[in-house]
Amino acid sequence: MDKLKVEKISKEEINTVKAYINGSLLRKFDSVFSLTNIYEKNRLHGLNFSYYSSLISKMNTIDSKTINAIAVKYFDKKQLKTVISGNLK
Repeated sequence: MDKLKVEKISKEEINTVKAYINGSLLRKFDSVFSLTNIYEKNRLHGLNFSYYSSLISKMNTIDSKTINAIAVKYFDKKQLKTVISGNLK
């Protein structure tokens, strides 16, 4: 987490993540059934299909400085909790 706050992330790595997210988003539109599901969710939340083009446009503006700023804002070690799970024996 500390690295995300201060180190520059390469354009190549950012573009790889953007391509992955874009691909994941596009797969949600690959059938009539998934389109119906998306339509219902959009209707429930008051969204229209321009939401997705807006989302992609905003995502494509993200750069290393944006990621660093988000990490500084949201990754506060003082607010984190440690969770241990498993067998106590």
